[in-house]
Amino acid sequence: ASWIRGAKLTLERLLRGYQVGMQIGDIENAMLSAFSYLIESFIYGRSLYELEREADTYMKQMIEYKQMVPKDLTLALQYAILSLKKGPSLMVCQNAQQKDLLERAIENNNVVLGSLIYFLSGIEAYIFGEYETAANI
Repeated sequence: ASWIRGAKLTLERLLRGYQVGMQIGDIENAMLSAFSYLIESFIYGRSLYELEREADTYMKQMIEYKQMVPKDLTLALQYAILSLKKGPSLMVCQNAQQKDLLERAIENNNVVLGSLIYFLSGIEAYIFGEYETAANI
């Protein structure tokens, strides 16, 4: 299908953005490209196990380079991946760590992080058949 070619091209370009950013020292944009690559991979239905491994690798770099914005965004994605792998008891905003991340996003007026958390929560609720919850998010 044509959308698969487009998805593959998008992912390749995001990875290239990460690589070039790291090579030229533009760490901020490199890490944002890495996060974008991860979230697009998630949306395109990539294996959660592969995605989890890659997210862990990028997360370590984000921490090493003190890139807190993409780190927090990646953390929200990691929570969603864990929830989808383990079951609905770990749905986003259902455990203390996830609630803390959302509270921090709200306190810091981080609309992007807060929106991502709610977006992922809606996806999870829908996948787990919690349609009313998904509709109310």
